[in-house]
Amino acid sequence: MAIQNVVQCSNNDINFGKYFKAVTSTGKIIMQKVSLLVLSSNTNYTAGMSIQSFCCGGLGWSNGELRKIFRSDLPRTKFSLEDPQLEGDVTFWYKIISNLLGPLPDSLKNKLSQLKNLRNCVCHEELTISDLDLIDKMQHLKMLSVDIMKDVDAFLRSDSSAFVDKLLEDLDDLLQQSIMTVISASVECYKEFRDDLIGRLIRNGRRELKKSYDSLKILNPLNWLNDDQFHEFSVKNVFTVLQLSHAGVDIEQSNLLELGNNIRFLARVIILSGVFGSGKTSLCRYLVHEWCSYSNSVHGLNDFDLLIHISLQCVVSDNMKQFITEQLLPLTTKDMKPDEVVLLLQNIRVLFVIDGYDERNAASRALVKEILMKFVDAKIVLASRPEFTLEIKNMVGQHIEVSVLGFDAKRRVEYVDKVMTALEPDKKERRAKSDKFLSMIANNSKRIGEQLDLPLATSLLLILWLKDPESASNISSSTSLYVELFKMFRSKLVNRLLNQSSSHQVQIEKAVDEWYRKVIRIAWKMLISDTLYLSDGDRDELVAAAEALHINPIETLSTFLTCRMQESLSGTSYCFSFMHNSAVEFMAAEYFSAFLSNTENDEVTSHRISLNREQEVLRDLRKSGNILRFREMIIYTFGLLPKSNRQGDEDSIPVPIVEFLLKLLLEELTVSEEETELWHNIITESRYDSAVRCAIGAAINSKSWWTIDETNKLLTNVHLSLMRATFSSPARLNVETNFKSARDIPHLAEFLLLVAIHKNCDVSLNFGRQFNIIDDQEQMDEMVVPLLRANSVIELTGHAGIKAMKALKTATKLRSISLRISSIECLKVFAEYLKQSFKSFHFNQILHLGKKTFLENIEVFLDLQPNSVSPELLPQLIFCVRRSVLKFCGVSDEEIDWCMKCLQKLNNKFSFVVFFQSQITFSGIKRFLRRNSDACKHMKAILVHSSYKPSESENSFLHTHTRPIIRWCKV
Repeated sequence: MAIQNVVQCSNNDINFGKYFKAVTSTGKIIMQKVSLLVLSSNTNYTAGMSIQSFCCGGLGWSNGELRKIFRSDLPRTKFSLEDPQLEGDVTFWYKIISNLLGPLPDSLKNKLSQLKNLRNCVCHEELTISDLDLIDKMQHLKMLSVDIMKDVDAFLRSDSSAFVDKLLEDLDDLLQQSIMTVISASVECYKEFRDDLIGRLIRNGRRELKKSYDSLKILNPLNWLNDDQFHEFSVKNVFTVLQLSHAGVDIEQSNLLELGNNIRFLARVIILSGVFGSGKTSLCRYLVHEWCSYSNSVHGLNDFDLLIHISLQCVVSDNMKQFITEQLLPLTTKDMKPDEVVLLLQNIRVLFVIDGYDERNAASRALVKEILMKFVDAKIVLASRPEFTLEIKNMVGQHIEVSVLGFDAKRRVEYVDKVMTALEPDKKERRAKSDKFLSMIANNSKRIGEQLDLPLATSLLLILWLKDPESASNISSSTSLYVELFKMFRSKLVNRLLNQSSSHQVQIEKAVDEWYRKVIRIAWKMLISDTLYLSDGDRDELVAAAEALHINPIETLSTFLTCRMQESLSGTSYCFSFMHNSAVEFMAAEYFSAFLSNTENDEVTSHRISLNREQEVLRDLRKSGNILRFREMIIYTFGLLPKSNRQGDEDSIPVPIVEFLLKLLLEELTVSEEETELWHNIITESRYDSAVRCAIGAAINSKSWWTIDETNKLLTNVHLSLMRATFSSPARLNVETNFKSARDIPHLAEFLLLVAIHKNCDVSLNFGRQFNIIDDQEQMDEMVVPLLRANSVIELTGHAGIKAMKALKTATKLRSISLRISSIECLKVFAEYLKQSFKSFHFNQILHLGKKTFLENIEVFLDLQPNSVSPELLPQLIFCVRRSVLKFCGVSDEEIDWCMKCLQKLNNKFSFVVFFQSQITFSGIKRFLRRNSDACKHMKAILVHSSYKPSESENSFLHTHTRPIIRWCKV
């Protein structure tokens, strides 16, 4: 039977069969060899140990973790890796490599991934291979195999030359062996695979998905217009690497899918969080493009059998069965049962790329919940604006949140060059245009601010500049950019209608403006109802209005809306819609600003907006099912409202309108006073309106509590700009830099100086890195001296120099101080400060002067080399506080006596003593306790960070010792 099948195969089919066998068998052999070699070097592994025993015993896995990783391969874990009965395909061995072997060199990991992807490609794609193709592919397989074993030998210092020679010999034999003896089995194996449901789902699904993903290849910056107008803006042509960060640490885009909370397990859900226009959609489409291209630019991307991209604004199905069978893969699943499809997807490697959670409707929200609940082994990338991420986090367990920050200056230049290359074929002309545009940006950087960090803003400004350089040079905010763009669209519409009509241009402009007012009213209605698609009634109203105004309705509609064809099993429907929330929000803001500034019936300069008008807005807002979408709309409104000069002052938005909008944000939309980015955006969009700055400044002064840390380095500039604009500061400020230098945070010194000038802010400074890093010479004086002199600091942690120590005498509000002191001179000045503070406290107690703020906590990190300074030279530290800590570093048993003398000279009433990064043994601590009996009476605890591991009997002593308590941490 096999021979007959082979005879019926063409030469290309036979070549494919050879390649199929070579890839599948070689992949298995190499991965098995790598696993054995690497595990043999692991001290927790012994020959003959079963996989299950190694995972649960050597790695400390639970049975649940074992089941989660291996699932259908669980029975194989009862065998040892050396057992000849152990059978497993490439996927099984890749699980072993990914989860059991620990950290491997990146080069080796990437090559093993390539080997696995060769198997995926040969199994899941329709391939025909000629004789020459077969030789090339086999040569590539040989080279990849050799490179993998070279990396293994370099990593383990082993010699696999005999194994490699035998492997290459077998591959050569395969090319020469007769068809009947070898290839028949390969063809039968392949046909069996193709007939399998999972194989059919993967193979046909990939083909159908790739075809549908053609529509995602254009990065259309004006996504409410047709992609045909922006065919040059393809992912391949213009996509530029974005700034990404997690917990304040920059991450490489290529590592996006391999982020995790620990070494063993990767995060299942990756939340891409970024403001509108930061590049989230572009990044999602880039992942789709790279998967379709079998690119290795994103590590792990090709490990997935299927990539399912879901744009939530387009979802009409509220369950996975309907979505897959009707919307996503109707052709692939037409002969499958709907319930069966979901089960099959759960048994393959799926990557969900879900874009636009902030644009989800009721159906798409239900779909996301089902995906999160049912596809527990799938990887999910979910993009959303920051204000919607809390809702996502409440639905998922383990996750990583990645901030999408757009472009830095270098990448913005790179993006402009790519766009110009796509638009302008002449190299000289292209360079000239790029230079002119970048020069315009540089000249207007102060007015445009951080807007150009957003890829969308850069794209829109570039499009406007190409059409109208003069208008582009006057842009100062997102609102003004959109205003100019929509003017341009209306102007182009008028020109097109002029060619179709005998009417005068003035008549057509008037008709277009009147029709546009109806569109923005409908945008307001759609914002309230949280929809993107026009109802049949709204569509008919716009068509009728255009006909009544004697302008072409289809031409007019297509300028601002798109007609989307939706195919399903029930038929084809045509829907007009806004392509993106941004268009709805901006056009709704145009309606809302016109509504607020209409003074025919209401006098907006009176004490407040009329009650009827206020109640009407509140009623509409409370009807909305998604009030978070009103935030962006209100920001645009601040930029659109006209300014007046009715009171003889500078032009400004009427105060009652400003107060009403802030009331909406603070009370109805529950915006916090601490959301400084939002307040900064409002001020920017309002063109630094005086009434807006005054109102926001009052809100900041009264309640705001700001935090600056390394998780968002760009936020400091926002705080600085906000303080300059409002002439106010927050009530409380926390600054924390635990992992990075304070100098790594842009504008921090400048910002803290401005806080010091205001003098009405309580500041907590925690420069944790400077405090904890031994021998680090960086000091915090530049940052803290102005604040200490302004008496604004209430908590201080860091590495202090002479200037900071001398400035302490003016800081009477200090409650807690933790200082790393690395010189005798600084220690003496600090002793004088403590003496002064103690006298003040004592004087207050004697005279009963009432409650005042005094030091409550002192921590002194004595960063001096043991025995480098005589204890007799140390000053006495006088204090009366609730908690006091003395910290030594790098101490051994031989230097314990020096520590005892230092403690006795400084102050023998410290409540805690810490030995940091030391080599102290148990006997050293016993000697410290015995010779320091007086100090130990006052001491609550001793914390030891030492490389020495106490024995069981020593641990028993440590655990029972209660005065002081001893905590031992092995490092």
